[in-house]
Amino acid sequence: MNEIYVTGQKKELTSDNVFYLAHVDAPFLSVYPFAAVFRCMVAVNPNDWVHTHFPMRGVTFEDPEPYTLTTGDILAFDYLRELHYITSTSNQNEEHPLRINLKLHYLVYPTWLPTYGKILGQLANWYNMLGRKTFLMTLTPDTVSAKISAASLLAWTKIVEFTHRFIGATNLVYTLLLAGIAFLLKNATIFLASTSFVHYLIYIATFFYRRNVSYGTFLRNAVFFKSLAMGQLLFWYIYYFQFDPISLTLVLVGYGLSFLAYFRLGSLRTYFGVELGKIAPQQIDTFPYGVLPHPMIVGNIIGLIGLEMLEPLRVALPWLVPLHIAFYLVHLVQEILDIHENTIASITKKN
Repeated sequence: MNEIYVTGQKKELTSDNVFYLAHVDAPFLSVYPFAAVFRCMVAVNPNDWVHTHFPMRGVTFEDPEPYTLTTGDILAFDYLRELHYITSTSNQNEEHPLRINLKLHYLVYPTWLPTYGKILGQLANWYNMLGRKTFLMTLTPDTVSAKISAASLLAWTKIVEFTHRFIGATNLVYTLLLAGIAFLLKNATIFLASTSFVHYLIYIATFFYRRNVSYGTFLRNAVFFKSLAMGQLLFWYIYYFQFDPISLTLVLVGYGLSFLAYFRLGSLRTYFGVELGKIAPQQIDTFPYGVLPHPMIVGNIIGLIGLEMLEPLRVALPWLVPLHIAFYLVHLVQEILDIHENTIASITKKN
């Protein structure tokens, strides 16, 4: 797997174009838990025209920070899990028309699980050899079958990119596994209970921890599980629906207020862009801000109370809405008191 990696100019239709698309190597190994293979890129010649990008690290997927490796520079990343790609600019260095890097790989696993960790290393090595054969077959596609293979490889890469960008491989496996268990046991509560509260844990942990957060990954995970939770609340509300004007009014007013608050803040401010240092603080005074404290959480709680007012839903799933409200209240207290790692450390130091 360790090799000398040479980058030339991008071609029209070839397997090399995969490197110019956001991709992970060995996508089926992205969900291998408790172990990782890190790729370490060591630049061995001057380069100012080929740039490496990690689109899930920053604020926007489309414009990630470039890493331009030139002689002596080193860059390491989890190449089985982290989307990455390269771009090239037109100012190709005439004296050094190729970018030459040394690829080194490091297997990381718990010391008490050596065999388990080495299995990942063997699987990664096997996939690397298989992938290399496929690349060589489609490197210069001069037949119809080779061109179809190259196009298929590029299409599969886009599918993997979509999955990692909007869902997450681990999230997908977790969700499908729970759906399968719930289906086999004929118990929808298993799926409902296991997927309805994950986004709160993500909120609370990220708000508290804050250091070295891959913002795109955090945003993807939070939005995915929030959407899954809200979708299930909507499903069960419709499933048990009987006309109740108070319930319906609270749902519409509460979630309407929450959506308006989100619209005022925008996605970045809603999802801790300020707290994580991605954007500068800004005072928002447009209604509902300036009138109601924490209107997004308050709106969600009002909407949840409306759901709880629907008697058939309350009787069938008595624990669902109260748990949602409890998690929101925990996070609300965390926001009001600004409880995070730095504040805890500062209090501890004073004492």
